This record gives sequence, structure tokens and C-alpha cells, in this order.
Amino acid sequence: QERWIADASVEIRNAEGVSIGSVGILIDITERKLAENELKLKTDQIISSQKEIESLYAKSENARKSLLSILQDVTGKEQALRKSEGRFRDVASNTGDWIWELDKEGRYTYNSPVVQKVIGYEDKEVLGKYFYDFFHPDERDELKKAAFEVFKQKEVFKDFINRNVHKDGHVVILETSGVPLLDESGNLLGYRGVDRDITKRKQAEEELQERLQELEIYYKATMGREGRIIELKQQVNELLAQLGKAKKYDV
Repeated sequence: QERWIADASVEIRNAEGVSIGSVGILIDITERKLAENELKLKTDQIISSQKEIESLYAKSENARKSLLSILQDVTGKEQALRKSEGRFRDVASNTGDWIWELDKEGRYTYNSPVVQKVIGYEDKEVLGKYFYDFFHPDERDELKKAAFEVFKQKEVFKDFINRNVHKDGHVVILETSGVPLLDESGNLLGYRGVDRDITKRKQAEEELQERLQELEIYYKATMGREGRIIELKQQVNELLAQLGKAKKYDV
């Protein structure tokens, strides 16, 4: 039968500090390990620990050196972190916006699953790609240049409008906002941000603008015709006056 054994030993030195042997003990911890494994299987929970080691030295020149190990249970911290990560995943998956992270070169290092709804690609297909790889070819160079100017200044940006090409080929208009990720020295690590699909909104705005232009043209044409009619009525009245007759129109 397999057994788990823990051992500990202490070195023994004489008055001159010369090692003359050691004393040790062996402890059978099989039952404890079995209980831990059973707990792990039942709860699927791993107790995490951080180990800090400090070397403690006695002041006496000939004193024996000892080692103290301190174990700190951080299970609560790990659980809180997992809950926080879970909440973030829930938000990232259910919001209509595409949440992303880039490195300082502009490569995607994280994408929320919503990316597939926005541009048709799965998150794993986008990882490692550059953000400008999806820009519309007609605007790619111009938008890329503008984006890297922001990177250079490490600036927060908001509502950056850009046309992208969906996996199936149609154009998607995105509104992009982001914040820089900096290390302790202020060096740029990358950007974290969000893309919002505003294609329908932009299409509605363009249709409204076209309608306003049509109305303006119609208004100008109508006003021109009304002006000509008024002028014609005035001429008729003048002719009637010359004939000694009453005017026909009130203008």
C-alpha cells in the first residue's frame, strides 16, 4: 500500500561550529493526504497557499542557523478573484459591445465572445491579429496612422469611428473607445477598450441626411415657383391697371 511520509531534520554542531550529525523524525501523513484528496474530489476546490521563507540567523557566532517557513492560506483571495473573473466574463459575454485588449504593437491579446456577433470571427480567430487588419481597405492606412498617433501619446480615446469588413464581406461601422495600459514606470503595455456596432445608426443618419437634402431642394424649387407666380400676378394687375380695370390679385 502506498504511504505518504513527511520528514524533518535538524543539523547538530559542536562548540566549534562543526557539524557532527543530525536528528530527524518521520511522520506518516497518509490519512491526512487521503482526506485532502477526498475533499478535493468532493468540492473541486484546491487550497492555495503562498509560501514565504525567511532565514533567521542567531546573533551568536557559533549559533545554529535555522530556517522558518510560513504558509499563508489565500483560499479566500482566490475565491474572490474567481468570482470577480466570473462576473467580468458574464458582463463581457452578455453585453452587446465587443470588449478587447491589445498589446503595444496593436495585436489582440483578449476578445470577448461578442466579437463574433460584431465582425463574424470567433475570438480565437482574432487573437494575434492587428486591430487594423479588419479596417476597410479604403481607409486602413489613414485610420492606422491616426490610431498609432494616439498610442504614441498614450492617450485615452473615445468614439473613434471606423469602417471594418465583416467575415462575410459586408461593411460594419464601429465606434471605438479605449484606455492605455501602463506599467509602473509609465511605459505603454497596450490598450483595453470596447467596440460598439453603430452600423444601423449610421445608416439611419445617412438616410435622414439624404431626406433633408431632398426636402431642401424641393423647398428651394417650390419657393422659386411661388416667387414666379407672385411676379406674374403683379404683372397681370399692372396690365389691368393700364387698361383702367381693377386689379385681380391681392399680392
